[in-house]
Amino acid sequence: MEFYNKTDQKIHWLCQPIAKANRTFVRAKKDDSHTNLYFDPLSNRILGRWIDTGKGKVILGLNLTKQTYEWLNDKLIPIAAVAYATKKMDEIETEIAESLMILGISPDGYKDPMHYKIPEYDFINEAVELINAENISQWTHFRKLANETCQLVLGHLQIEKEIRIWPHHFDTGIYIEPNDDLGIGFGLAMEDDMVEAPYFYLTGYSKTGKINYLNLPDISPARWELNENWEGAVLPINTLEDTPYKSFQKTLIDYLNKSLEWYLQMRIE
Repeated sequence: MEFYNKTDQKIHWLCQPIAKANRTFVRAKKDDSHTNLYFDPLSNRILGRWIDTGKGKVILGLNLTKQTYEWLNDKLIPIAAVAYATKKMDEIETEIAESLMILGISPDGYKDPMHYKIPEYDFINEAVELINAENISQWTHFRKLANETCQLVLGHLQIEKEIRIWPHHFDTGIYIEPNDDLGIGFGLAMEDDMVEAPYFYLTGYSKTGKINYLNLPDISPARWELNENWEGAVLPINTLEDTPYKSFQKTLIDYLNKSLEWYLQMRIE
């Protein structure tokens, strides 16, 4: 998963200019969801949110095939583009700010720092290199799978919700409230110190008390992660790296069924 993790980090970093556009030009929401993103497998783009202008709606996206930023109109036609190869991030953001003026949008505030910090990856002060096409293909495979799996959870619980990428921690995920007592977070997260591999996660939040983590079902090769900072069920994707696709799907569905069932029926103290 080394190449996947490096690609994850680089795309996380490259998505920050889109998050800045959302932050600056989209109506703010208390939960910060106005800043988040979506991976669109149909166009192989990571998209921000629609921005209203005097000339109609536009949206900023990262085209993973062409490896450029694109402003799209409401017909999804590119109307301006910024290539990022061989440029440093400040230069990229300056060019995106200049493209805003072409669209009739004031760039004021666009380059201001975000209100959160992302990791200081070892490449952030260097000129951007193009990402190997095979590595992008692997990344899009798992993020497409994350979209599809989030939709499985929503369909199972019969809840409508956006599937989004959060630009801070860069997980593809959903947050839902299936009943008056319980909130559930599910998604695909980046490698971190807790799991040390990219992983699917499912966790619960009690709105009325404390979740009692007793009588947990066996969900192997997934596992229950219970520590002072986070509690829930995780499925590291490297445990299934060489598994045939059908077996991978079965393992993922078993993990979802068992962990969701436990959360829906567990005791709250």
